[in-house]
Amino acid sequence: MIVRLRPEQISVQWDFIRYGLIDSLTPMCTPDADSLRQILGELISEKMQCWCATNEDEDVTDKKAVAYLITSIQVESHTQVKTLFIYSLFSYGEFNTEHREKLFDCIHRFAKWNECKMISAITSDNAVANIAKKFDFNTK
Repeated sequence: MIVRLRPEQISVQWDFIRYGLIDSLTPMCTPDADSLRQILGELISEKMQCWCATNEDEDVTDKKAVAYLITSIQVESHTQVKTLFIYSLFSYGEFNTEHREKLFDCIHRFAKWNECKMISAITSDNAVANIAKKFDFNTK
């Protein structure tokens, strides 16, 4: 099951989300306490989105989460073109192809609903890139 977490759920699960953010962003940057507080603020104010993947029969709690995905809608200042940016993806358990495909399908629909012209991400994970190709994402 894929759900977008509500602000109160993000607050409760923040320790798990924060740890995953630190771990997943480290190849590009090392987030400090201030940047993590800013991310939390944007998640709580819903300027960023936090998606949670669980097994179908499990409730959405930090102990049941298989993976988290953080996104944000960015608007290009000159053309006003919207892009859904995949900020971070991290898992705490068996994050299989089925989970990945459901997650990509969910955010693909979210991007269309929000009139985003594209979805953007940076990844070094070939499995994630291959699933993105199934949804007609351009990959390089």
